[in-house]
Amino acid sequence: MDGSQHTLDVARRYSAAVNERDWDSLHRVLAPDVVAFSHSSQHTSHGAEEIIESLRATAGTFADTRIEVTNAFAGGDQACFQLLLHGTPGEHAELPLEPGHPVHLASCHVYRVKDDRIVSITTYSDRTWRPDTEGS
Repeated sequence: MDGSQHTLDVARRYSAAVNERDWDSLHRVLAPDVVAFSHSSQHTSHGAEEIIESLRATAGTFADTRIEVTNAFAGGDQACFQLLLHGTPGEHAELPLEPGHPVHLASCHVYRVKDDRIVSITTYSDRTWRPDTEGS
């Protein structure tokens, strides 16, 4: 397997672990000192624990959050995923949409992989959750 394919596989394990709420697998795919930066919120998370706690909080706000990879490519140790994040906000979600109605958020994640683990994640999104029309 070439390096780019391996990088894609590691990044896909991240999405799969988040979708399954498999926090143990997420610990295995994220380097302990991973750094995640969100351009939209201008926030940096440091370390696997902080990232996983943030994902757990999101999973609590959106009971059925899932990542849909719509496009992916890699070069060397970096992968870029075009994503749709789907979920149904609960009553405590701070969104301008009604709780219980499915929504999605378009996003792009850039991953850097080293030694079979993700060492950095950079995310880009407009932070606008839109009504989800899947299945309509």
